[in-house]
Amino acid sequence: MKPDTTQPPKIFDLFASEEPAFELRPFLYKYIVQYWYLYILLLGTALAVAWLYLRYTPSQFEVKSSLLIKDDSESNSSGISEEALFKDLGILKGSKNLENEIQILKSETLMKEAMRKLGLDVEYHSLGRIHGDELYRQSPIMLDSFVHAGNGPGKLTVKYVDDAVFEFVQAESNSTHRFGEWVVVKGGGFKLKRNYPGPAAEGLLEIRFYNIDNQGVRYANRLSVKPLSSYSSVLELKLVDPVPAKGMDILNTLVESYNEAAIEDKNKVSQRTINFIEDRLIYLTNELAGVEGSVQTYKQRNEIGIKVEKGIDIVLDELSMLDQTVAENEVQRSVLNSMTLYLQSNAGQNNLIPANLSAQDGRLTELISAYNEQLLNRERLQRTAKPDNPVLINLNLQIATLFDNIQETIKRVDSRLEETLQKTKEKRGLLTGKIRQAPKLERELQEIMRQQSIKQNLYLYLLQKREETSLSLATAVAGSRVVDPARYNKLPIFPDPKMIYTLALVLGLGFAALLVWLLDLLNDKIRSEDDIRKVTDAPIIGGVAQGDGGIVVSAGDRSAVAEMFRLLRTNLQFINSNQPQHTILVTSTSSGEGKTFIAVNLGLTLALTDKKTIIIGLDLRKPKLGTYLNKSNTGTGISNYLVGQASIQDIIQPSDLHPNLHFIGSGPVPPNPAELLLTEKLRNLITSIQAEYDYVIIDTPPVGLVADAFLLSQFASVNLYVVRHGETRKGMLKLLDELYRQNRLPNLAVVLNGLQAKSGYGYGYGYGYGYGYGDGGYYDESKKKTWWKKLLSKKRK
Repeated sequence: MKPDTTQPPKIFDLFASEEPAFELRPFLYKYIVQYWYLYILLLGTALAVAWLYLRYTPSQFEVKSSLLIKDDSESNSSGISEEALFKDLGILKGSKNLENEIQILKSETLMKEAMRKLGLDVEYHSLGRIHGDELYRQSPIMLDSFVHAGNGPGKLTVKYVDDAVFEFVQAESNSTHRFGEWVVVKGGGFKLKRNYPGPAAEGLLEIRFYNIDNQGVRYANRLSVKPLSSYSSVLELKLVDPVPAKGMDILNTLVESYNEAAIEDKNKVSQRTINFIEDRLIYLTNELAGVEGSVQTYKQRNEIGIKVEKGIDIVLDELSMLDQTVAENEVQRSVLNSMTLYLQSNAGQNNLIPANLSAQDGRLTELISAYNEQLLNRERLQRTAKPDNPVLINLNLQIATLFDNIQETIKRVDSRLEETLQKTKEKRGLLTGKIRQAPKLERELQEIMRQQSIKQNLYLYLLQKREETSLSLATAVAGSRVVDPARYNKLPIFPDPKMIYTLALVLGLGFAALLVWLLDLLNDKIRSEDDIRKVTDAPIIGGVAQGDGGIVVSAGDRSAVAEMFRLLRTNLQFINSNQPQHTILVTSTSSGEGKTFIAVNLGLTLALTDKKTIIIGLDLRKPKLGTYLNKSNTGTGISNYLVGQASIQDIIQPSDLHPNLHFIGSGPVPPNPAELLLTEKLRNLITSIQAEYDYVIIDTPPVGLVADAFLLSQFASVNLYVVRHGETRKGMLKLLDELYRQNRLPNLAVVLNGLQAKSGYGYGYGYGYGYGYGDGGYYDESKKKTWWKKLLSKKRK
């Protein structure tokens, strides 16, 4: 059975790299040190952009205010609050829903009202080169009057000249006008006035006009209202604005408008009650005047004086008390009948019901107060809620239920009053029989005066209720109290310099790192041993630094590149220690990767150890060996020998570099190089040379271009594959990996050529620092003994 030759020989197990451990220094150099200018450039650019952003972005300030929402169902500890004093009037009952109050404060309607009060449909801005600043209450010029059609100008540009004159800047031409003078513009006109004590200002001023509704919507969206805690009825209002004074005015005016609206809602019930009483008083005044006229006419016609029999005084007093009870009941029934007619009319449907008119039933008063309160809540909620809002639907159901309960309660109270009135009249009838003996005229007068008393009592009752309602109207208080007026933080919340500069630092370095990563990703040139290991498992036995392109090795030379060739020589000696002959073939993927440079300097390095070394230039297509040895590339050479024009002694030439170093040039370029390499004469040549010399180095054409290296690999004990830093493309290494896996070049090893002094690899770290193969560097003299023991151990196995 033939041995399996698909795998590389075990002699290179020593150089088969394991998974390399992460090394910080190469990583830092690869991605940071060698691209330091990119990091500085992008970081400087990011910081400059951050500075410009901070310089020209208007600062935003946060304005805060806190508002206590009072609960009308609660009273203070003393029990004598204004709400408690007038709660019995039926006007100030019920508690508030905190979420509803938040929605009302954030409503566009309320914000628009605040905008109108402050006149924020006009703004004044100073114009700068990049942007302008708003001159809130500080503009030297103020708008006095402005009239325009629907397509009037959205802004005016003016320039302050002095206290009497300003300049109107237009696209066509500028014009000078006096303050207080009407200036005609397209679609209207305007008049300006000097703002005292506003400061004089240089440069242009811009007067901007806004739609007040749009302003209200914009600021309502920027307003934040939330409770300070879950168990607190104190609301915190926040508004962000570039002008803190403007923000404070908006919050204070908003709270003021909110309280005014709350008081107005409370006064609606009282005002409706007063209107109802006024209508009834007008009607009763006419009736009372008629009754009093009838009494006067009756007494004058019958000449009746004021005298009553003493015997019937007690009966008359008791009868008078009964008459008063009847009158009071009649008044209450009259009020109830009026309320019934009011509720059944269009004015009473879904409108406020006059309160505090019935004193006969406390339940009726509570129902009316609750009904009015729910109507007001629904009206306030409708400003912000849609018709399908669940809270609004629930309120409508409660209002309908309360309305039905009020009507039922009125019927029940009227029925009870009617029953009481009937019993009182029966008792009065018994007393009336006792005084039937009284004169007829006196009895008739008593009946007339009784009607007068009823009307008079009703009139006085309504007067009393009107005064009570007027008093509650005058003493209505808001349902909230300002805890902290509007205030602002001296430091802007936006833009934050620390955050902006930190973001610039992160983005600058991040973009630089991303750019470096992309450059590394797009760079398909070999720059390190790791790049080779990622593509192939072929062992790397050494690296050579960038030289001058010629001979870089000499006796006693201690330069870094010379030391690297010595390390390469040492590794080759260990590899070939058990080989009967030492023939080294040097090839590469393409031309220009330095295979001839490696072959010549490696041969000279071997010759310096008193080893007879010969270099054979078998690159018959593009010979360069003579150039390195200061000889002609087209003189007598191996091509002459292969065609029978010269002998072996004729083509072997001594080198001027060292007595132990000889070479065989390529000779004239033949037309059929591949056929010449297949002749038996070449085998005889190499066999005779191997017998005479300690080391034979064969310089071949690139294996990626022609097949010459494959024809010559049969004579080699080691095949060196040269890869050049910064020149060989990563895609070319696929051929190297294929050759290694298929063992088409036996004993294949890689030499990395052209390392840069600052590449982060090889001698760039300093001689003797981390050059061991085990950790991805090169051979370390301090690890020589250990490495040799490891090699012997593998050989025994």
